[in-house]
Amino acid sequence: MARRATVQDIKQTGEKDLVVPGLVDETGEPLTIRVRKVHAGERNALLPQTPAHLFENLPEKPDDRQAELVARETKWLESLTVDQLDARRLESAEFCYRLLALAALDPVLSVDDARRLGDGALELASQILEFSKNTPAETPTASA
Repeated sequence: MARRATVQDIKQTGEKDLVVPGLVDETGEPLTIRVRKVHAGERNALLPQTPAHLFENLPEKPDDRQAELVARETKWLESLTVDQLDARRLESAEFCYRLLALAALDPVLSVDDARRLGDGALELASQILEFSKNTPAETPTASA
């Protein structure tokens, strides 16, 4: 029979220390940041909005549905002005900084703090996305 999870169990599987790329202390040891998992709904809310009308009356079959959605989105993107496309690109680029600010537990980061990590922000964001997948936690193994 399964046992009831404790808050400690949840923290052990829902939080993780990640090495901050390029950040070391005075002895050369890598520095870490404590992050939490970020669920799909939170991640999707960080992405630029796609117009709702693109999702109306889509085909039922998943393959047809996906193909139609891609075609509609492509047509919509082609209709945007250069300034609108630039604004959308900038908003998309903010995703990793916003994700870091949302996931960071210790130290807590603002979006501006996350920007200061430069290219390391993209690597950390990728690690957070991978960690946030619902995969079973590693279980300790007994040594022989």
